[in-house]
Amino acid sequence: MTEWIPLYIPCPVSSISSTRSPCRYYHSDCGGSIRISTEVYLKCVNCGKCSHWKEWTFSCAEHSSIYKMINGKDFLNSLSIAMQPSGKDGGTMATMRQIIKKLMEEII
Repeated sequence: MTEWIPLYIPCPVSSISSTRSPCRYYHSDCGGSIRISTEVYLKCVNCGKCSHWKEWTFSCAEHSSIYKMINGKDFLNSLSIAMQPSGKDGGTMATMRQIIKKLMEEII
C-alpha cells in the first residue's frame, strides 16, 4: 500500500542553494502543502496535482523566484539529511526508508 508523508527536506537544488535545514514545501500554483509517497510521487493536498518527482521543480528561500528541476542524487541527499532523527515517529522513519529505497532503485 502506498503511504504519504509531508515533504520536509532541505532544498534539493544543490547548484544554487546551500540550505541544509529541512523545510516544508508548498505548491506554487495554489499554496497547498506537498506530500511525498513511497512510490516517490509528489502531491499537492489542496488542488490534488500528483506526479513523479522528476516532473516537479523546486525553489527555496535562497532562490524563491527560480524554480529548478532536480537530479536523483541531490534529491536522495536531501531525503537522507531529512532522515536524521529529530522527533520523528517510527512510522515516519519507516516511510522515509521506503521512499529512499525506491528512489535508489530508480537512479541506480
